[in-house]
Amino acid sequence: MFRRICCLALGAGLAAPTLAQEASTWDVGGEAELGVVATTGQTQSRSLNSALRADARRDDWTHTARYKGVRVSSEEAVSTERYMGELRSAYQFTPRTGAFLNVRYDRDRFGAYRYRVSETAGLTWNVVRRTDTTLQLEAGAGARQSALRTGGTEREAILRGAARFMHRFNPSAVFNQDLIVEAGEDNTVTESVSALRFDVIGNLATKLSYTVRYTSPVPEGFASTDTISAVTLVYGF
Repeated sequence: MFRRICCLALGAGLAAPTLAQEASTWDVGGEAELGVVATTGQTQSRSLNSALRADARRDDWTHTARYKGVRVSSEEAVSTERYMGELRSAYQFTPRTGAFLNVRYDRDRFGAYRYRVSETAGLTWNVVRRTDTTLQLEAGAGARQSALRTGGTEREAILRGAARFMHRFNPSAVFNQDLIVEAGEDNTVTESVSALRFDVIGNLATKLSYTVRYTSPVPEGFASTDTISAVTLVYGF
């Protein structure tokens, strides 16, 4: 028994440097965002926007985790509260083509749907690959599960299409435009995110963003379009 333990310890000791060396080859980075708006006087309100993204890259693999949240409250009550979490893995076959696997969770306290979960997989194409401009398209399929605010659930197969555009005006100013469409038998969800980012100093930057999320159709009495305008401070790591 003692000999087995010694052999296992020796094997672990020999493997540790190799595992540490492999782990060190991962390129890990990301960014955190925070924006707060407070008003006082005749009416008092506060808005909190937060986001976090972490990336891990090695060779042809890229793994990404994202979180977004927005909360708007006043003296009377909370009027907006939405959260989103997403996990994505992507693999590049060639500089132009690749594949992805995406899982996304959305929760809206006051929307037509209490929560939505989608799982999709498909292919990506890097249409434009310049130093200052990039355009990536993706197409895939999967499934979506939704819980309605009025009660009941929906389960459906979906098709997914997306486009990601980036243009760098200069070393300190970048524009991003993301468009995602997930279409199923029950409804179609379209999300557009436009963002303009300016580097301030070091790892700090300021970002102006506008998000539009359109769902069609929705139950009667609920809005089909949600928008978020945000000014956030971004810290890159």
